Amino acid sequence: MAGTGAMERIKKWLKLIKKASPYRHFLLQAFDIIQTKIRVNLSPVEYYTYEFYKGHKTWEEKSRYIGKHNSLYWPYAMNPLKFNVTLTNKYVQKNLLMGFGLPTPRLITTIGHQYEVRTLDELRGFLSGCDRDIVIKPISSMGGRNVLVLTRKDQGFFMLDEFYTPEGIWDHVGPHMAVGFLVEEKATNATHISDLHPHSLNCFRVNTVKLNGRWKAFSPINLKVGQGQSVVDNIRSGGILILLDEEGRSFLAAADDNETLLTHHPDTGAPLVDVRFEGFEVVRDLALRASRKFGFMGTIGWDIGLTPSGPVVIEGNNQWGTDEQQLIGGLITDEMAQILEKHTLFTRWDRKYALPRFNTRMKAFKK
Repeated sequence: MAGTGAMERIKKWLKLIKKASPYRHFLLQAFDIIQTKIRVNLSPVEYYTYEFYKGHKTWEEKSRYIGKHNSLYWPYAMNPLKFNVTLTNKYVQKNLLMGFGLPTPRLITTIGHQYEVRTLDELRGFLSGCDRDIVIKPISSMGGRNVLVLTRKDQGFFMLDEFYTPEGIWDHVGPHMAVGFLVEEKATNATHISDLHPHSLNCFRVNTVKLNGRWKAFSPINLKVGQGQSVVDNIRSGGILILLDEEGRSFLAAADDNETLLTHHPDTGAPLVDVRFEGFEVVRDLALRASRKFGFMGTIGWDIGLTPSGPVVIEGNNQWGTDEQQLIGGLITDEMAQILEKHTLFTRWDRKYALPRFNTRMKAFKK
């Protein structure tokens, strides 16, 4: 199995090198990669992802890209590791959201070894008395994995057309009881958002950053939309990424890791580009309001659902995706570049804050 994984990685790299070959000879690519790491602190993968081999960007332009694991400007370094749990643990986060008075789907119960529902019999009892649609999601996870979106009908609970018995739900949560699950009241989109893809809660992603003590929203703001039979909107689960300008009008939509540009939704036929999304302003305002409540952090990626009764915070993330950079360029503005600390190849990292690959370096923090 290990050998198979190594071969797949080699094939991936050969594919990237071949794709860049019409622009740069292999040896020049290698030279560029070294320069890219030294000058703007980006990885070889990002050299290819952002197509730096085409030679159409200056070093100043390249410096404005945020890497997944490092970059010249690393906004996540404003997030103290001691507060990491407030956004990585959804149970802690949910209680903070409610305590701060922020609109969020109602927490009904929790499942797990350390939580309210601990056995199959207790789960049966809860489900028998539950008369509403619910979402069951892991307390600690990313990418929409292991999420159940269940609709209550006379016969019991369904996810789309699949019937879920208590035993079926227990089979889903059982292997992850140590982590635990939240059970929330299901939120539904406002009609004009639901029409894009009715099976999923399609959320706005608003990334915010604190500059000189004031919170600002990154541009562009994204709208994530599910497709197919998916009940989640996450890009890693096959969702569609829609980019919105400062007026809330969409100017680009992409799927398949940004390889496929779209003008209409492949399932519903709904237009995705040049659409003004009503409610955009209240979504952005809620993201900024929530950020001020979480003022002990420095940057947060908010997932916000627009419902018939207004926007609700689904969750905040202490690190947020940078997928749109492949489509539009770097996210660091002139204002941010003047304020954020530069982290070069030789910079010594402050271990009290979010390091590159910080999830694998928590041991250093705990020491």
